[in-house]
Amino acid sequence: MTTPALQILLVEDDAGVRRFLEMVCADLPVTLHSVATARDALRALDQRWPDLLMTDLMLPGEHGLWLIEQLRTHPASARHPGLRVCVFSADASPQTAQAIAQAGVWRTLRKPASITEIEACIEAAMHEPFDAAGTTAAHPAPDAQTDAVANPVADTAADPVAEHFGGNLALFTAFASGARARFASDAAEGEAALQRGDAAQIERLAHSLKTVLRMLGDAPGSQHAAQLEALAHDLVESGGPSPEVVQQALSAHWTAVASALAAQHRLLH
Repeated sequence: MTTPALQILLVEDDAGVRRFLEMVCADLPVTLHSVATARDALRALDQRWPDLLMTDLMLPGEHGLWLIEQLRTHPASARHPGLRVCVFSADASPQTAQAIAQAGVWRTLRKPASITEIEACIEAAMHEPFDAAGTTAAHPAPDAQTDAVANPVADTAADPVAEHFGGNLALFTAFASGARARFASDAAEGEAALQRGDAAQIERLAHSLKTVLRMLGDAPGSQHAAQLEALAHDLVESGGPSPEVVQQALSAHWTAVASALAAQHRLLH
């Protein structure tokens, strides 16, 4: 008898990261369905309940932890008690780690996760007995990991093909080509957001770019994006400063990120 494919629902707003996960899963005995927002995920859950939910925490609109909370009251949850939840997180703060633990998350992967980590997670979901109490102690949240892992841009000499793509040059090349092709539109989106003083949009864009640039091996560019994200987040939390204040606060960091995107885009030619 053929073993049914593992059903995975991926919630990730970055198209490049979604494509990366799709490429990783292409040769695995899984069926992957991808959506971009928590609301889209709820609609997908109304149609089909997965075996594994993999979600980013920072999403447009509702947060990934909001989505996980909705699972508890979803009408289908009682009929499917074995759902495993894996979160991708680039936030190393103790507050986020505590929130992940309290949500009963099955596994946490540092973002960007490597092929090896993703495949190990999926393999565990296929073969490990499900523990309804969760296994976060065995698979720690970001703040419990080593300093080298907690700082996603610490090792500027790392080989991205080995670090994130398991040595698969063809997979790296396909991912890099798609990501670099989008950088011109990313730069235009960021510039427009800066001009209108939209700190929230800049925060979301920088959150995505820090991961993608890291996966491409651009540690300095990823660091600039991380700094831009943190600063934009502080501005959002401060209650919505004027567009002029946003522009003044973020322009230097945005210029550095835009330069990194331009350098990466030139590698297409």
